[in-house]
Amino acid sequence: MSVAAKGKRCSLCGLPLGRSTVMDRLQGRAFCCPGCKAVYQILLARHGEIPEDPTQTELYRECLRAGIVLPGGFREDEETPPQTPSGMQDTVELTLHVSGMGCPACAWLLEKVLRNTKGVGEVRVSFGSDRASILYDPSLVAPREILALIASFGYQASTPSEGQAGDREGASWVRLGVSAVLTAHVMMISWALYAGFLEDLSRESVLYLSIPILGLSSPVVFWCGLPVLRKGFSGLRHLFPNLESLVGLGALSAYFYSLAQFLSGSLHLYFDTASMLITLVLLGRHLEQRARGSVGKAWLESVGAGFQKARLLTEGSPPRWVSTRQLRKGDLVLVEEGEGVPVDGLVEKGAGTLDLSILSGESRPVEIREGERVLAGSFLLRGSIRIKAQEDGDKSLLASMASMVEEALARPWSWERTADQISRWFVPFVAALGIGTAAWIWGRGGLLGDGLLRGLTVLVVACPCALGVATPLAKVAAIGLGRKLGIFIRDPEVLELGGRIQSLVLDKTGTLTKGIFSVQELICPDEKPESLLFKASSVELSSEHFLGQVVVAHARFVGIKPAQVEEFHEEPGQGVCGLLDGTKICVGNRLWMARCGMQISQDLEKEASIRESQGYTVVFVGWGHKTRGALVLGDSLKPGALETISALKGQGFEIWLVSGDSPITTFWVAGQLGLEGFLGGALPKDKGSLVQKLSGQGKKVCVVGDGINDAAALALAHLGVALGNRLSPPSKAASVQTTRTDPEVILDVLEILRRARRTVLQNLLLSLLYNLSAIPAAMAGYLNPPLAVILMFASSLTVIGNSRRLFKSKPRS
Repeated sequence: MSVAAKGKRCSLCGLPLGRSTVMDRLQGRAFCCPGCKAVYQILLARHGEIPEDPTQTELYRECLRAGIVLPGGFREDEETPPQTPSGMQDTVELTLHVSGMGCPACAWLLEKVLRNTKGVGEVRVSFGSDRASILYDPSLVAPREILALIASFGYQASTPSEGQAGDREGASWVRLGVSAVLTAHVMMISWALYAGFLEDLSRESVLYLSIPILGLSSPVVFWCGLPVLRKGFSGLRHLFPNLESLVGLGALSAYFYSLAQFLSGSLHLYFDTASMLITLVLLGRHLEQRARGSVGKAWLESVGAGFQKARLLTEGSPPRWVSTRQLRKGDLVLVEEGEGVPVDGLVEKGAGTLDLSILSGESRPVEIREGERVLAGSFLLRGSIRIKAQEDGDKSLLASMASMVEEALARPWSWERTADQISRWFVPFVAALGIGTAAWIWGRGGLLGDGLLRGLTVLVVACPCALGVATPLAKVAAIGLGRKLGIFIRDPEVLELGGRIQSLVLDKTGTLTKGIFSVQELICPDEKPESLLFKASSVELSSEHFLGQVVVAHARFVGIKPAQVEEFHEEPGQGVCGLLDGTKICVGNRLWMARCGMQISQDLEKEASIRESQGYTVVFVGWGHKTRGALVLGDSLKPGALETISALKGQGFEIWLVSGDSPITTFWVAGQLGLEGFLGGALPKDKGSLVQKLSGQGKKVCVVGDGINDAAALALAHLGVALGNRLSPPSKAASVQTTRTDPEVILDVLEILRRARRTVLQNLLLSLLYNLSAIPAAMAGYLNPPLAVILMFASSLTVIGNSRRLFKSKPRS
């Protein structure tokens, strides 16, 4: 279960929580990432319980040296982590699609009502995505009871797979159609009555003509307007007034005032006002829902973009179709031309051309062959491939990204919370203003009907609907635009940073350089190259670092078969070691060699420095207290790296290039890119310290890396961007994850944030200007209720259209 814990710190490393918090339900502790939780559990397993001072354990000191834990970590939380409500045991998460929410007040209402329901724990209702996430105890409450409770307040809820949207849209069309036809007849008769066309008739005859108006308006108000009235009075009952509350009060006031006038024989009737209010609200809500739906449509499509069936291959049997949820790691799947890839895996046989546009936003076809990785959600344009699944069917990258988008949309950000708070007190203020206006007109000798009409107009025109949708829809649009570009925003808080980032900290390998290394040369003055490569590849065989995999692949390419070592140990950012036939072999950088007690000769140091000054990466190999040689690995800049850096410099960013590679190699790459700021030989904690230093100078910092050795920096930065098509645990510290690895994605991320912030400011300004001009006009009597409804929905549609413009904007690249 993931929870936001703003202001708290990780129980292991001391980093701030809030982006990807992981809870240990057994101990009740909170961690910033799964890695910290795993280390904590290892501590627990070794000692039976966490020691009184965990910082004195050897495992903790190892984590500190590796930079996994920052100095000063392992702090106790200042607050108690959220607990499961009393009386609830095992909770289950229920995700629902909720239709009929017209403004954020609807979401507040449902959250309050559901939280007060026995058996329901944490509740999050997102107005922007029409989604509700509910933790409940199945032993205390059933899902059907939750659905019935939501329905009793005038909203329709269903699981995302039920697909009842069409039926509900049809029902709303029926209500709108009946209301429009009846209201048209009410308006026609009322207009004839007001215009004096019936002056020749007696008063009794005119009164008889008022009966059809009453008969036609009643079903409009009490049947067509039932959803409006139900939502409105539910909000009032729970002290969460919304637009429907204002409209319901206005329509019923006009209806019952007119009914009283009708029974007393007066012709001052406002049945037409009540009918027009209901009809315009139904029409406005329908148009608004369609517009909001178009904004969020693309990301919703991405959630269901994964292919739900797979052709499973089993030995001795013909291929059979199964659900992708049934696929397990290691299963073989056949994909033919024109079919979608159902699971993440490696191509075991065959070749073809893939369309990756759903995942990366790139519409260009990509050629794939045996041994290459393919992702669920991609589409096979040509060829036939057999895939070996690397993950279970429901744990693909696409599923993870879709879940990430769902979570981001459901989580309100700071501007959204501010707008919600304003709306909460603004609705009661408007109600008081409307009543005060009516009382003032009546108190000064005006007709009660005129005062009522003026008060109704104020109630309707001042509804803060535009204010309520200003920030949620901009968030939906920004997340949707990012999805089209292969950018997935995990933490919506970063949308506020648009145009405010000042410093960029860019990881070198894999971000600006290809990260596709190959062994260029072996330097071994006193050893045979075959022996040096065998020992190095044997130790690296157990490593997950990509440089180690390059060494192993090169050894196998030249016919050397690496052996398994004993007592393998890996130090992130430094190197590896292990026992081979009783001899300790060490492979890594200079710092690692020094820690292992391996001396580097002057001749070897001179040769290594020459290679590093040419931009190569040098990995030393040693045993027997002496460094015996080195492997020279080459890398190159990615296409577009120079152009991206030039564009970023042109925008005024302070740019730092950081790398665990040697300072000489890092300096050479920085020179190629035209950068003055660089940090070479950097451990994970050094990268984090650089971010802290820049933040301490009052700068907003963005860190971009591959997430492997950058967890501390990504978590400490104001904006952390993890690149690549793998979701490693450290990358979850980032607030933005991309499926792209091209340097231009940095520009796209920053551009999305700028556009999102600009759109929110525009939306808030539009809604503010509307209310500042419309309320005085209504109080002065320049507007009537039907015109007020039109203006109110026009302001909402303007804000929606502006948000839709953000979503429809063309990608920068």
